[in-house]
Amino acid sequence: MYSRSSTSTAALANLAQETLSVPATDITSYSDDAAGLDELLARQDISAVIIVLPLTHQPDIVLKALKAGKHVLSEKPVAKDVESALNLIKTYESELVTFACL
Repeated sequence: MYSRSSTSTAALANLAQETLSVPATDITSYSDDAAGLDELLARQDISAVIIVLPLTHQPDIVLKALKAGKHVLSEKPVAKDVESALNLIKTYESELVTFACL
C-alpha cells in the first residue's frame, strides 16, 4: 500500500491486521517519507493500482503509474477540470499507447 505519509499507511496496515486478520508479514507499506511510490511502481508483481488522491495530485500520479506499465483505476474524476483531463488523455494516447500486431 502507498500513501503520501507513513502515518496513513501504518493506520491502514493496523486496520487490515485487526479486521481482516492480514498477517503483518503480508503488508508492505510505501510512503513519501520512506520507501516511495517509484519503488512501489517498480515492483513486477503489481500490475494495477487504484489512485485515490486530491484532484490536484491525481494526473501526475496517474501518468507516473501508466509510464511504469501499470493499469490504473481512479475512483474520482481523473483531473480537476475538463481541460486537465483532456490533456492527460492526450498524453496517454500520444506517449503511452502501443498497439500490438498479431
